[in-house]
Amino acid sequence: MRKLKRAVLAELYRAAVSPNLYLAILLFAFIQYINVFDEIKSAPASTVYYLYIMRDGLGGISLLTILLSGVPHAGSTASDMKHKYLLYNLKRSNFPSYCIAKILVSALTAILMVLSGYLLFILLTHLTQPAFPQGKEELDFFLQTYRNPFSSLASGKNSMLFYIASSIPEAMCAAMLSAVVLFLSAFTTNLFVLYSAPLFSFYFTLYIIDFLGLPDILCWTNYMYDGFFANQTPIKNILATAGYYGIGILAFSVLFVWALYRRIYGEKYKAVL
Repeated sequence: MRKLKRAVLAELYRAAVSPNLYLAILLFAFIQYINVFDEIKSAPASTVYYLYIMRDGLGGISLLTILLSGVPHAGSTASDMKHKYLLYNLKRSNFPSYCIAKILVSALTAILMVLSGYLLFILLTHLTQPAFPQGKEELDFFLQTYRNPFSSLASGKNSMLFYIASSIPEAMCAAMLSAVVLFLSAFTTNLFVLYSAPLFSFYFTLYIIDFLGLPDILCWTNYMYDGFFANQTPIKNILATAGYYGIGILAFSVLFVWALYRRIYGEKYKAVL
């Protein structure tokens, strides 16, 4: 347990001092802002709430944020192998501690990137746009016309809960995609391949589900914005969504551990390291 704690703290420190996390947050907010910029110009009276609700429908560029899932920390595994830091780390701790720490911190930083990126996006748009329509009647009408499964939180005293809750499905999705990047990093140190993997996974999932006629529940892209239980209360929706993407995180984490173990200890991969 002591080695695991030390490994987690080491990975957290590396993530905190690395520019990757902060760069990913800035790029995330920038992409979202560029995505709605035309709407701001064409409809100056647009509110922050409206722009946030409609972000995935106003422009396809918002999908590019998926590319950032592995940037905060998941891609560091490739760097560890390339610069022999992985072997040094294994000598200081052990293989399970390294893997668990890498999985936890990669998922955590991916979630932090999405939540912080949206917070920065909201602050940027609020510089020129009102947060909500003025007047109770206008606000109630607006919340009924433009809504998502978390809109009930927007009418409360702390409307920031709405933005946090609405961002959680996308944050959990990013955490799962960071596990995908981790899994692939056991096979390649090519950062272009690793960082483009989440977007490739998005389109590959849509294609394979349609081609094979698989159940829609396997199409994780359906739950990125509205969550897994869109017709339930926000808290139930969040818990179900976290569980849904948690299964994906667990599955790809197991594959990551298996693949990395083979690369390090398997006879076939010894020459690589």
